[in-house]
Amino acid sequence: MMRLLTPHRARRLAILYALLLVGVSSLPGIKLPDLSEGHLDKVLHGLEYAILGFLVVRGWGPFREQTMSRWHEWIPYLILIVFAAIDEYHQAWIPGRFAEWFDWMADALGITSGYLVGMGLNLRALRSRRPPLATPATGRSQGQVQNGI
Repeated sequence: MMRLLTPHRARRLAILYALLLVGVSSLPGIKLPDLSEGHLDKVLHGLEYAILGFLVVRGWGPFREQTMSRWHEWIPYLILIVFAAIDEYHQAWIPGRFAEWFDWMADALGITSGYLVGMGLNLRALRSRRPPLATPATGRSQGQVQNGI
């Protein structure tokens, strides 16, 4: 799946998906079914934003293992958290819709989940592309072979 979802495709899908989320959250509340029973709306909020978090980290996330732990890899994550807050606040101005703190928390939890899954898959893909640690002919590591040891 990771080969099919190239970073370029993931970026385009993330932008389109974010626009879809804003479009759906702009619909008046009267036109939407009531999902408040059993907290289904919170689950859907989390799922919607988990998808967005995954697409963003796949599109703009780390592509080299050395950058996996650097703080700048979390900038897209923080932008998503702010995006979710703005989207939730914007719903206060839509007839029949409400801005809810718990909806934003569900969005943030979904973003975090999707982002972490995406980072884990990116790291796994990076590690699978590494050269083997030892060459079959000599039994020495790549570093030893390159250094003439």
